[in-house]
Amino acid sequence: MIRSDNHPVFLLSIDGGGILGLFALSVLKHLEQRMTRPISSLFHCISGVSAGGLIALGLVVPNANQSGPAHGAEQLFDLFQTGAQQIFHKKINQKIPILSTLDLLISAKYCALTAKKIYTQLVGQHTFSQSLTQTIIPAYNIHGTEVKNPRIKIFDSFAIQHKKTHDYFMHDIALATSAIPTYFPPHPMHTITNGKAVLSDDCFIDGGVAINNPTVLAYEKLRSRYPRSPIHILSLGSGRQWDAYADIKRDKCPGTLAWLNKIGVLISDPQLSVYEKLLKNLRKKDQNPGAYWRIEPHFRSNMSQLDNVSDNHLKHIAKASTDMLHRHRHVLDAIVHALSQRRPEE
Repeated sequence: MIRSDNHPVFLLSIDGGGILGLFALSVLKHLEQRMTRPISSLFHCISGVSAGGLIALGLVVPNANQSGPAHGAEQLFDLFQTGAQQIFHKKINQKIPILSTLDLLISAKYCALTAKKIYTQLVGQHTFSQSLTQTIIPAYNIHGTEVKNPRIKIFDSFAIQHKKTHDYFMHDIALATSAIPTYFPPHPMHTITNGKAVLSDDCFIDGGVAINNPTVLAYEKLRSRYPRSPIHILSLGSGRQWDAYADIKRDKCPGTLAWLNKIGVLISDPQLSVYEKLLKNLRKKDQNPGAYWRIEPHFRSNMSQLDNVSDNHLKHIAKASTDMLHRHRHVLDAIVHALSQRRPEE
C-alpha cells in the first residue's frame, strides 16, 4: 500500500559485526528507555545483516498473543550476549595453537547446531511474514545465478505479506544471514509454500560478504513504497578500526601473510565507504530525503574481534559503548525528538 501523505518514514539499519552488535543494542536500549515504546513501534522498517540481522529479527518477532514484541531492547541485549557466549564457545582443540590451526583448515570454527538452537530460542517457529514491522535482511546465495536467481537475496517481510511470495522461518533467515565463511558452514534454506516447508536448492552465507551496511537496500525499497515521504535513517555500525593498517604502514613491502591478517578489514572497510557514498548520492538526488544519523564506535584493532566473548573484551565493549553514547548524546537527543513526532498509529 502506498501512502498518499508525506508523513516521515523511519528506517533503522544495523550493520553486521558478531559480538560487536552489542554497540547497536546499547543505542537501542537507550532509545527504548527514553521513548518508553518498543523499537518495532518506532520504526516503519528495520534492516540488518549478519549480527544486525539477528538483532532485527529479535526486535520484530511477536510475543505469544501477537500483541507486541517478544523482546524489549534491554532483554535482547542480555539474550544476544549470553547467546554469543554459547555460540562462540571454543572447542577443546582450539585452545591448543597447532591443533587450532589444523582444525580451521579442515572445518568451520563453530557449530551451526548450537547457533540454530540459540536462534530458535530467540524467534521460536515464527515465520518471516509475522514480523511486527517491515524487515529487510540480505544474505548471499552461493548457488545463485545473476539471471534468474540473484546471489544477493533480499528477504523482505513486506513483499512476502503483500505479494504472497514464499515464506521462511525466522531462524532459517538468521542462520543464512550470519553464516560467516570459516566460522559457520553455508546454510541450506527451507521455503514455506501453503504452510509446507520444503528444502530448496539455495545455500547461503553471511550477507555481510556483499553488503555489511544494508541501508542502501532498505532505502531504495522504502522510497518505492513511500514515494513522497521524507525517510529518516538511523544507521548503527559495529565500529571502525582507526589503527587497522598501522603495521602495514610500517612494513615497506608487505606480503601475503601481512595482508591475510587484514582480510576482514579489507572486505568490510572499503564496502562501508562505497555504500556510504552510494547512499549519499541517492539522498542528494532525492527531493525529500529526510534526516540521516550514523552512530558507531571507533576503537583500536585489538578490540575488533567479532567472536571474542571473553570477560575482558566484553568489559571493553561496555566502556566503549558508554563513551559512544556520551559522544553522540546530542545526536541521540535529535533522534528522540524526531521519533516523538511519529504518531503511534502510523
